[in-house]
Amino acid sequence: MRGDSMPSTKEYREVERKYLLRENEVADIPSWLFTGSVQPVEQYYLNHHSEPYELRMRKIQLDDGLAAHLATIKKGHPPDRLEMETVISPSTYERWVSTKTTEILQKTRQTVAFAAGHWALDRFKDIDLTILEAEGIVPLPDFGCDVTDDIGYTNYHLSQVSDAEVDIVSDVRKEPTTDEVELIHLRSLVEHRRQRIDRPIIIGICGATASGKTTVAGELAAPYGDQAVVIAQDDYYHGVDKMRAIHGHGYEVNFDEPAALNSPLLATHLRQLRAEKPVERPTYSMVTSNPTGEFTVVDPDKTPIIFVEGIHALDPELQNLYDLSIYVDAPLATRVGRRLERDHAEGRSYKPEDNLRYLLEVAEPTYQPYVASQKIAAEVIYTT
Repeated sequence: MRGDSMPSTKEYREVERKYLLRENEVADIPSWLFTGSVQPVEQYYLNHHSEPYELRMRKIQLDDGLAAHLATIKKGHPPDRLEMETVISPSTYERWVSTKTTEILQKTRQTVAFAAGHWALDRFKDIDLTILEAEGIVPLPDFGCDVTDDIGYTNYHLSQVSDAEVDIVSDVRKEPTTDEVELIHLRSLVEHRRQRIDRPIIIGICGATASGKTTVAGELAAPYGDQAVVIAQDDYYHGVDKMRAIHGHGYEVNFDEPAALNSPLLATHLRQLRAEKPVERPTYSMVTSNPTGEFTVVDPDKTPIIFVEGIHALDPELQNLYDLSIYVDAPLATRVGRRLERDHAEGRSYKPEDNLRYLLEVAEPTYQPYVASQKIAAEVIYTT
């Protein structure tokens, strides 16, 4: 259920090598290379070691006394991996500190720019370590020990070194947790419920963006072939035109809040389906961010096994209309990485960097207050 590839364009590809330096090697570096100022850097991570994505939050102290705040998501391993980075607000950086999965790593950095990359000399606070990073198409140093392939010298690992001193098991040494429910068990539960109900059965599948709801719905529906249908809650979005007609032309539509969805219409349709009446389901365009004006008939006589999936599929006005309710759970970094890959693959008009910033500053903060109530409403929690 995890994406296999980040955007493949060159601008998102990071080529990096790392060199561990002894003190005498640091002293031998020509001084003219690092004529820039020493910039304090602190960073923390929001991912677990078992995830395929690395999600880093970083603050760099600039020469003018101000600070730059950045969010970066990476996939793969040095020396050649994929990376996206975006500027975030100071409040966003501070907001996510409470959910960090590592300690805050502090270091100082000096850089020297080349035509197609840079060298960065990092000295780590509280760790007796100096590392030179050569990123991009740059001349490789003829000093230092190449530690590019050594996981022990990744910033992610170094951000957890101090854990051992206080007897905390480092995340990089933890075994991945097992799923609370396996898919085969989930399928058995759906079938058991179907056999006990003498009418169309409706299964609600909820979860945060890119948690795997659509995939889970498809896998559960697959064994039933033409007898099953999946209704996407996304098709019940009001759309930007209607939302701005209601709230004003300058209204910034937040697609992750319940008000963006026509849940009353979906609730009406679910009641009709339970009563074995067909409905006309609307369709929505992710390209135009508006309903298409076209409809698809869902006939419970032909498709008596109905799956409904969406980020607010277990909202109060919907949660009592299901015969089985499932919450699909996944860690933050994995979901962010999946959504960036999915949106890029689907050709969305916005840049991945803008999307990353939107996820961290708008989408996730908007959705988080609803997570607890959605999970409580679910009969089953399934982890992807």
